[in-house]
Amino acid sequence: GAKSRGAACSGEELPVHEAILIGGVSQGCAGFATNPIDVLKTRVQAGVAGSASEAFRSALHDGGLPALMRGALTRTAWVALQGCVYYPVYELALATL
Repeated sequence: GAKSRGAACSGEELPVHEAILIGGVSQGCAGFATNPIDVLKTRVQAGVAGSASEAFRSALHDGGLPALMRGALTRTAWVALQGCVYYPVYELALATL
């Protein structure tokens, strides 16, 4: 397994399954929490709005505050899966350097 910073102090290695779980949960939480910003960014990139403030007003008009969480579950799942790979690879890289 990969050593975590906390585990490295005690000389213990973080088991791979724990690194995968930690990566997935942390990235999933981050993906869910940042979904409203992603909705605004997507609206600007798609040309629906010219600025973030205009995208915010547009989203509120289209569906109220829940519109800012549109696609949150899909995004959370996708980002969590990425975290299941990124974090263990990062920990492995730290352990080998």
